[in-house]
Amino acid sequence: MLPLLALVLAVTTAGFGVTVLDSANQQRQVAARQMIGADARVTGNDEITLPPDFLAAVAKLPGVRSGTAMVLDRDATLNGFVSGGMLLIVDPAEYAALARSVGYGQIDPTLLEQPTAAPDAPVPAIITDQNASRIGTGDEAVSLPGAYGELRYHVVGTTHGSPALPDGGPRPVLIVSRAAVARQLPSAKYLVDNPNAWFGTGNGISSAKLRALLGRELAADERGGAGAGVPAGRRRARGRAAARRAGRRARARRRVQGWPVQGRRRVQGRPVGRQPVEPRPAAAPPPAR
Repeated sequence: MLPLLALVLAVTTAGFGVTVLDSANQQRQVAARQMIGADARVTGNDEITLPPDFLAAVAKLPGVRSGTAMVLDRDATLNGFVSGGMLLIVDPAEYAALARSVGYGQIDPTLLEQPTAAPDAPVPAIITDQNASRIGTGDEAVSLPGAYGELRYHVVGTTHGSPALPDGGPRPVLIVSRAAVARQLPSAKYLVDNPNAWFGTGNGISSAKLRALLGRELAADERGGAGAGVPAGRRRARGRAAARRAGRRARARRRVQGWPVQGRRRVQGRPVGRQPVEPRPAAAPPPAR
């Protein structure tokens, strides 16, 4: 019998991680599905988004029964001090269906769809239960990827684990609604409309066909932007990268502003980020005897 890891086919295609379950008996398939959070998934890094026509195309791929796309931030800072968290901006109903299929991380989607008192009010959020005490249950904030600002949220429920973080562990996972984010922060529409992760369920999904589909959609996206001088996919990646750099600079400035005056003076005028190290002068040769 193949080891469990052999049932999971994971490859990298043009900056995306593509993972698909191989065929197995039902019991082992359930275990393997819980290892990756889906029957198939495609995840880009924080600066690469899915091609715009990928979601419509992958829904027609043989074997795919359902799927959900999300914005997945693997390095979210919650409440301004809890770093290393994971932020998921999702369609609540689709995410709930994925969690039911996987068998853990289930949520009540209606909790995330509750109307807020005002468009700029804190959005409802669900957090993994092992981290709820660290994050708190009041009105808090999370830094969105890039320079899209601070999203204010209010924890309305907890869940045990998440398909987006199958290994679990101490990392907090915060789940919010795509529509709620857009209502509170209209300037984040680009972020919300350009997910970087897709999780699919079904039977007999071919890893080769999924990778080929992703490759075709990436190529079509590149061709579509060629008339503007820079391919569309590259423009989106550059835009996300620039936004993330601006966001890191803004967060660094906020941290410095919270320091004592003497600490601020020591860093005043220094650029944020890693600086080049000046070479040391060569040591003088020893005097001749």
